[in-house]
Amino acid sequence: MTFLQRFAICMWLVPRKSIIKSHLKLSGVVRREDNVLRLRNRIYGQVFDRRWINENLPFSLRDRWEQLKPALPYIVGSLVISLAAIFGTLYVDKQRITAQNALEDAKNQKNIAEDQRNQAKIQAKNALKQQQKAEEQTKEVEKQKHLANEERKRAQIGEKQATSAQKTAEQRGVDLAVALQKTKLAKQAEATQRQVAEDRTTQAQIAQKLAQKQESEAKKQQIFAQKQERAANTAKADAQKGQANAEILAETLNAENRLSSNLDIEALVAGLKAGKQVKKLNKDVETDNRIRAVTTLQQVVYGVRERNRLEGHSSYVLSVAFSPDGKTIASASSDKTVKLWNTQGKELQTLTGHSSYVLSVAFSPDGKTIASASSDKTVKLWNTQGKELQTLTGHSGTVRSVAFSPDGKTIATASDDNTVKLWNTQGKELQTLTGHSGYVYSVAFSPDGKTIASASSDKTVKLWNTQGKELQTLTGHSGYVYSVAFSPDGKMMISTSSDRTAKLWNFDLDDLLVQACTWIGDYLKNNHYVSKEDKGLCDGVGAIKN
Repeated sequence: MTFLQRFAICMWLVPRKSIIKSHLKLSGVVRREDNVLRLRNRIYGQVFDRRWINENLPFSLRDRWEQLKPALPYIVGSLVISLAAIFGTLYVDKQRITAQNALEDAKNQKNIAEDQRNQAKIQAKNALKQQQKAEEQTKEVEKQKHLANEERKRAQIGEKQATSAQKTAEQRGVDLAVALQKTKLAKQAEATQRQVAEDRTTQAQIAQKLAQKQESEAKKQQIFAQKQERAANTAKADAQKGQANAEILAETLNAENRLSSNLDIEALVAGLKAGKQVKKLNKDVETDNRIRAVTTLQQVVYGVRERNRLEGHSSYVLSVAFSPDGKTIASASSDKTVKLWNTQGKELQTLTGHSSYVLSVAFSPDGKTIASASSDKTVKLWNTQGKELQTLTGHSGTVRSVAFSPDGKTIATASDDNTVKLWNTQGKELQTLTGHSGYVYSVAFSPDGKTIASASSDKTVKLWNTQGKELQTLTGHSGYVYSVAFSPDGKMMISTSSDRTAKLWNFDLDDLLVQACTWIGDYLKNNHYVSKEDKGLCDGVGAIKN
């Protein structure tokens, strides 16, 4: 099909909009069939070829647009699908590359740890091989020594034979001389015997020289054996040194890994092993291994604060207390038990009886009685053999804290029922201290036993006497007050709160007087409106304490 035929077939419906198409129709060259211009005669296709079209028909972008318009939706759709596929492929590749990078990073970390472990194993194997080689060299040295001893024995035998032959020759010479003196005919025999003696003397000298040579060779063999033995000993020492250094490095790495995993005691054990090996080998330890072992032990010693570990509870440990003599420890747990331990970490007793969490534990001043407070709303008293003595009931909420008075005769308990209760050791309720508007979390006796402090979720600390009278309410915290304690001399008290503070409260009268006079002394002394009586308020008050 010629170009003109293809051109006519591709024409679209609106031929009247093109002057060229109109001329073609009027000339009779083409006709309209099925909305397409087609050639009337194939001869026209040969006459009106591409050259004629290029010379006589101008190119029209509009005509080409009309040709391509029906295919435009398909082209645009294909382009959109291609772009979507390209962007989808790029996104998937990006995600795949990210996952591959993360996987490769994890593999690299794993390979590094595996390389360190394999390196320690290889060093230990090399040290073992060196030790085996040294043992083989020692056996070879023993063999050489044995051969040298055999050669020395043979040389000694040859020397003895030469000496014996020489003595025999000398004896025969004497006999020959005696025979020559008896008869002239013995001269010829004497000469013969002399010659024989000389020959034997020569043979004896040769044998002696051979024996000396063999002895010299034996000495050389002995010297060589000694050198081999020294080399074997050196190799063995090097092997032992390499093995010891490998063991030191392995223990050092173990200590570092345990410390990084917060396994304090295990890290300290490994660090101690490495340190003792370094001290034992001393100069045989490689410098790098020595420095690493020492620095690791230093990090462990200064980084570890755990001395021992009391393990036995099956749930949270919520409170702990020392006995007055410091030999026994009591721990309270949410596993509903109290456990007694010695300071070496050995479990002595398990006190069971509470039906819920045990939140607080305390020893009596004489160390013979233990009190435990629980969320089962009770307080229990025990002896140190684990026998339950009393159960104190009366609170209507969880009992969060328990404390003994200094004389051991009174017990104070704090509860979620907003009260503090006082009991005697026979379990009788003595007083109920009411005044808090929230849970009471902590209770403590002053050292003289005359004052009781309680801390509450109402953001206050209250002071009471033992008759249950409220003495003072200390405000200042902006959050729940969880704990309270007196100083040993009773002159100060500390409280802790959810407001992230611990507050110190001063009960030292002398110090308070000094503080007040330091603050207001100049005012009292110099202000004209102060009465004469008030001007002397600070007389006799000492200087402020540092």
